[in-house]
Amino acid sequence: MSPVVAAARTMSAHGLSVKVPAGWDGSIRRAAGDPSDTDIDDVGRLGTTNPVLHVASFPLPAVRGDYGGGAVQAMGPNDVFIALVEFDPDAGSTPLFSAPGLRRPLRVTDFDRSTMHRPLPGASGHQQFFHTRGRAFALYVALGAHRLRASSVPRVDRVLATLSISPR
Repeated sequence: MSPVVAAARTMSAHGLSVKVPAGWDGSIRRAAGDPSDTDIDDVGRLGTTNPVLHVASFPLPAVRGDYGGGAVQAMGPNDVFIALVEFDPDAGSTPLFSAPGLRRPLRVTDFDRSTMHRPLPGASGHQQFFHTRGRAFALYVALGAHRLRASSVPRVDRVLATLSISPR
């Protein structure tokens, strides 16, 4: 597990920047991928080779999937997990990524139990796809407890308000 930050800090890499709140954990990485596991060059067993940003209200394990596999299972009811996963630039011209930018503020009604990438009892998630500045992204947010979303969603939105994406 990585250590949580004692004070708020700004994390920047690969044209992405976000403020990680005090007591939270975060990373921006570019995985090596594993082309031997798939015919698609940019996605493999280890995930995409494009930048992936993670911010969580709990310590992140060193090994985790792009969408939080291996991490979200450690969430408590008050915890949140945020993943911003970049796709290849040409994805931005497809219908899935047609939204011009991240839609916020997030709403409590955006979260649903069926949106979890890995179903967890009581948890809920939100996902949206968008393009901005010549880049294509998926935002995935998991909440430790669907019943606490009224207090969790504003915390997520405060983090997303600090997100900055530079052109490629």
